[in-house]
Amino acid sequence: MHPLVSPAQFLEDDYYMGGSLRHLSPVWKQEFIDVFSPSSTYGTLILTGAIGCGKTTFAAACFTRKLYELSCLKDAAHFHGLLPKSKIVFGIYNITLEKADDTVGLVEQFVKDSPYFQKECPLRDRPRFPLYFPTKRLEIAVGSLGAHALGDNVLCFLVDETNFFKKLANTDIASEKTRAHQLFNEARSRQVSRFMRSGRVPGLNILISSKKYHSSFLDQFIEKVDADPELKRMTKVICLALWQAKRPEDFSGESFDVLVGTEHYPSRVLEYDELVPDGADTVKVPVEYREQFVMDPDLALRDIAGLSTTGSTSFFPVKQKLMNCVDYARVHPFTTPEITIPLGKDRTIAEFLDERKLCKINRSVWLPLVNPAIERHIHIDLAVSGECIGITMACPCTLPDARLGVWVDFMLRIRPPTVGELELGSVVEFCKHLRDVLHFKIKKITFDQWQSRMPIQLLVQAGFTAEQLSVDLAHYTHLKTCVNESRLVMYEYAPFIGEADALQKDPLGRPHHPVGGLDDVCDSVAGVVSRCYNIESARTKKGSPKKDVVRTSVGQSPIVLRVNTSHGQEEYRSS
Repeated sequence: MHPLVSPAQFLEDDYYMGGSLRHLSPVWKQEFIDVFSPSSTYGTLILTGAIGCGKTTFAAACFTRKLYELSCLKDAAHFHGLLPKSKIVFGIYNITLEKADDTVGLVEQFVKDSPYFQKECPLRDRPRFPLYFPTKRLEIAVGSLGAHALGDNVLCFLVDETNFFKKLANTDIASEKTRAHQLFNEARSRQVSRFMRSGRVPGLNILISSKKYHSSFLDQFIEKVDADPELKRMTKVICLALWQAKRPEDFSGESFDVLVGTEHYPSRVLEYDELVPDGADTVKVPVEYREQFVMDPDLALRDIAGLSTTGSTSFFPVKQKLMNCVDYARVHPFTTPEITIPLGKDRTIAEFLDERKLCKINRSVWLPLVNPAIERHIHIDLAVSGECIGITMACPCTLPDARLGVWVDFMLRIRPPTVGELELGSVVEFCKHLRDVLHFKIKKITFDQWQSRMPIQLLVQAGFTAEQLSVDLAHYTHLKTCVNESRLVMYEYAPFIGEADALQKDPLGRPHHPVGGLDDVCDSVAGVVSRCYNIESARTKKGSPKKDVVRTSVGQSPIVLRVNTSHGQEEYRSS
């Protein structure tokens, strides 16, 4: 056995890692010393915060230190109670195998640049991967799936970009997890089953990711750590802003204040001596980053300050703007917020409708309560099993300030039954009921592309105009514009507001629901609002636009529209 050198000597001595990590920032050096001090109780590291602040480099340095500690043992397998000649595995996992290889390459470079490893614990020359230290029977394996951790004596593992793993397929809505959950659980199970002694596991787990959005994998994990004193004692959370990971001499010392946005107000750079809302969070930022924070404060807060904000990836960053569209004098015209129509059951959607909240009786005939002469549009987001159906009906309207708006008659989520499929025929019958019994003038009914051929054929046979409409970024951008400019007139419907508030945008700005979330009602609202303005996606429609809309830019933000109304031509632009 070799005596262990201190963490500080390991970092700074050229014989160990000094040649590679001499310029590691003081903050990271101190964190390294804390993790590997003799009194440390940390078995799990959570590295998060800004992009480019050195999280992966620090994690690779920690892995190299653990390799060093095992290399100092005469027989690491015997020391840890494994069978003779057993391999001890260090697992490095990422979204893809290629990305995992990047981290492995960093560890490989550290080891090859270290005279200690070249002499005392050399790497196998060929094959290059997986990295293997034959004299000590240590291996560094890579993976991107939970199955990649099966069967290994995993003492240490690292999961990188945890917040960006996709959800697992074939999971019910209530229990959806990402592959990051699966990887962590599988690797942790291997670790506990092989190495736990007296209630303690001597390995090291490292979870890494830059910030994505509230309720991401690491945010959930950190919440569990904060709520459990024992877990908190064994877990070190390191969250650094980009400037904290750099040398102080890199900055002038001047700074400015940024308001961290919430669902009630947006993030923004504060003016000098500006008053902030009560209880609001602010962050002091070096003046060198001012341009980025002025251009996009939410993105800069996430990528530079290392903070999750509601606006960094939220498609509707300020919930209050959604609430500004609510007419609180109106109520949901159905008896329950959500309904279920199982296949084969003799029930209809109309049975759940309270007609007097949507219509009035005139000369013994039902008529729409509002704008009876205006043609309606309906968009239906279909599903069969495991997912929900979203239905929205709306019509164009003139707002009190003479702008063109959209009046939402109703929004409805139809949940799937516990067993069986949804009755799609009931959707067709409900459209007939709206036209034939309640006398709504329905101009067009659109469906998404999932299983829509049959209901479209049935509606066309019944005299409706019906077609497919794939809701995409153009439709959602238009809905966002209507919300931001208070052009949407709706009642308070919790399923829609909840979906819209939780909706996230990917790096290209496209909307998607978070893990375990829904977007069926949101899709139906986006589709019908765009139809009310006669907006078509540039990807799905070519040729001349409708006569009442002159489209100058569609498909990418911003969207500029000139709409011919009874009050003349008006222009508006997406935010």
